[in-house]
Amino acid sequence: GVWRGQSIVPSAWVDSLVSPQPLSSHYGLLWWIDPDAKAFAAHGHLDTDIHVVRDADLVIVRMQSKPYADAKEGDYEQELLRLIPTMVRQR
Repeated sequence: GVWRGQSIVPSAWVDSLVSPQPLSSHYGLLWWIDPDAKAFAAHGHLDTDIHVVRDADLVIVRMQSKPYADAKEGDYEQELLRLIPTMVRQR
């Protein structure tokens, strides 16, 4: 919620978006929560994603149609989630 020292959106509002909701501990208000990666994400069609790792000041945006012809939706995300801890450690 802060860019170059200036608040863009209130952090309390962002916190409310990524707080677990009664139906699922892995879903906030239109955001998926990954407690293992300490991240949250928005998912779109054909694996277009936004992943946010607050502790690392890391935002990953991926947009494409398909990486290869027989790719299944979700393949890319599983690989990305395995890489996030490595990216955070190397920071």
